[in-house]
Formats: sequence, structure tokens, C-alpha cells
Amino acid sequence: FTDMRQKIVLTGMTPNSPFRNTNLAMGDELLVINGHRIRNAKKAAEFIKMSHGKLNVTAFKGKRPRESKLEMMRLSGSDCKDIHLSANNGMVHIIRADGRFSKSGKIKTGDICLSINGIPVDDAERASELLREGTQVDH
Repeated sequence: FTDMRQKIVLTGMTPNSPFRNTNLAMGDELLVINGHRIRNAKKAAEFIKMSHGKLNVTAFKGKRPRESKLEMMRLSGSDCKDIHLSANNGMVHIIRADGRFSKSGKIKTGDICLSINGIPVDDAERASELLREGTQVDH
């Protein structure tokens, strides 16, 4: 991994890398490992070592737009009822966000939901179900 302007980019793989037989490729930006936001290469390596082989990774392929950002937040059940989702092109989009998080500007209509409680989501129905159950949203 390499720290590149506050982005953690996969720049190499050892022969026994846990990423070897996955869809990850050189140049992919690592966003979340096992539900933990990745902010530097050292922490990424620590989370991988702590995983004991079970990895759940959220990554961005290609070049991410400069104005984009990743937010992680804890939501209560009452916050989640005000978030409405739709799936498009394999991604879950927030089509309406009301309540305290939308007022704070952290979740907005048009944002993309990557995972909920560390579980990657690409289906709006499953994402809504996880929101009703859970608490942490990565977008």
C-alpha cells in the first residue's frame, strides 16, 4: 500500500497476499477493511493482520473524482427510517435523506452507499433491511 494524498492505494502484492485471487488490482484505492475506514497504509496492514484471513474490503477502482469523499457514521434506528434507497448500475443510491443526518449535510440525496456495518451493498432492498437492523453506514 502507498499513501497518496490521503488515499491508500494498492501498489504491490506478495505471492501470498490475501488479495492475490480477488478482483482487486494495482491502483485500486482501499476505503474500508472489515468495517474500519482506512486512513493510512500502516493501519491497513494492521487491519489485515488482525483479520486472520477473513477480509471484507471496500475499494474504489480507477480514479476517484477529486471532490468525492468517504464518510462513516453511526445511525440510530430512528435516523434510518428517513433514508430512502434505490439501486442503479450495481450501486445503492440515496434517493431521499431526511432527518438529522441530512440536516448536518453528512448524507445527501444522490450519495452512494458502499456498505452498511461493513457489509458491501449493491441491492437497495438488502441495504434497507441492513439499515433497519444496523447502525454504521459508509458512503
